[in-house]
Order: sequence, then C-alpha cells, then structure tokens
Amino acid sequence: MIHHYKSNCMNQLYKVVGSLNIIGNPLGLFRNIKTGFVDLYEKPAEGFVKGPAEWGKGLAKGAGSLVAHSVGGIFDTVSKITGTVSGGLAILVFDKEF
Repeated sequence: MIHHYKSNCMNQLYKVVGSLNIIGNPLGLFRNIKTGFVDLYEKPAEGFVKGPAEWGKGLAKGAGSLVAHSVGGIFDTVSKITGTVSGGLAILVFDKEF
C-alpha cells in the first residue's frame, strides 16, 4: 500500500514540475508536438482509404499540423519563460505599474 501511494505521489509530482511556467511547461510542449506527429500519421492514413488524391491532401494536412503544433508549442514555451522572467524582474525593481 505504501509503494502504491509513493508511486502515485511521484507520478503527480512529475506532472506538477513538468507543467511549471518557469521552465516553459515542457509537458505542454510535448503534448503539442505529439499531436502534430499523430496528425502526420493519421491524416494520410485516413486519406489513403479514400484514394491517392485524398492521401496527398492528408499528407499535406498532417505535415502542416506537425509544423503548426511544433512552432506553436515552441513559441508558447518561450512566451511562458519570458513572461515568468519579466514578472520576476518587475518584482525586483518594485515596478507597481507593470
């Protein structure tokens, strides 16, 4: 029973640490990139069932999704890190308007 609770506690701790904005929410980045790779695999497969032309459209949609999710995830991560840093700097310089 103790082993069960320790293992679940560690699992939740990884999720909390992995979603911290100070390090850019790496779990969110991983989720975005994973979604792009899943789309890269699934969209062409769905089109392949319908025909060669649909396979090409599916491949284009999947590749576009991979690029969009990867770039969006990276920019979101950088945005969260810079937002955290700027908030910390505002506290350090005692800027009440910021």
